[in-house]
Amino acid sequence: MKFLVGTYTKKDSEGIYLVEDDKVTLYQRLFNPTYITVQEGYLFTLARGGIEIYQDSNLIYEDHSEAHSPTHIFFEPTLQMIFTANYHVGQISTYKFEGTLTKKVQTIIYPTGSHPHQCVYDANLQLLLIPDLGLDTIFTYKIDENLKLQSYKDLTLHKGVGPRHLIVSDKGNVYCLTEHSHEIYFYNKDLEFVKKYQTVDKQTAGIASAAIRMTRDQKHLY
Repeated sequence: MKFLVGTYTKKDSEGIYLVEDDKVTLYQRLFNPTYITVQEGYLFTLARGGIEIYQDSNLIYEDHSEAHSPTHIFFEPTLQMIFTANYHVGQISTYKFEGTLTKKVQTIIYPTGSHPHQCVYDANLQLLLIPDLGLDTIFTYKIDENLKLQSYKDLTLHKGVGPRHLIVSDKGNVYCLTEHSHEIYFYNKDLEFVKKYQTVDKQTAGIASAAIRMTRDQKHLY
């Protein structure tokens, strides 16, 4: 098994590392590559305070125009689009991926208090989903023929729960993990609320729920 790990480089770390069996080697020397995804031979990362794209370890595109580094980056191959969520400044951005000619398409700035923590496009639902931890809302968008986001349906969670990360099943069911209340909110493919599940005791001090994943057989969340 081998995989890549993005890191903070404030101390001893030097960038992105390749883990292969029991061996760890420096894969790409970068400043603060906090999130990475590898698709179609390209490495998409949030590093040096912005978005950077590499091919064969060569930088082919970068955008450092936002006031603070985004938090999450998502590449959708069916659309050849890149989406970023910026927790710190409360905005999301979209890009049309064309290698060295990649260009920003749109930026949406949310109201004061917004902290979008993730961006996920689901090809089956044909929706972009944005869990906003600060506004306790999951924003959803359709994408029109000009690659612009069109607001579709806002899913409002209970105040203070802090939706952080979500995952969509093959059937279109949406499962969203909340950071503060440690719950999983379950919505069906029509984005109708079904129920919620408690993961740990709400009163447990000193912890925050962070991420959610689904097993390959779609039977278990963890």
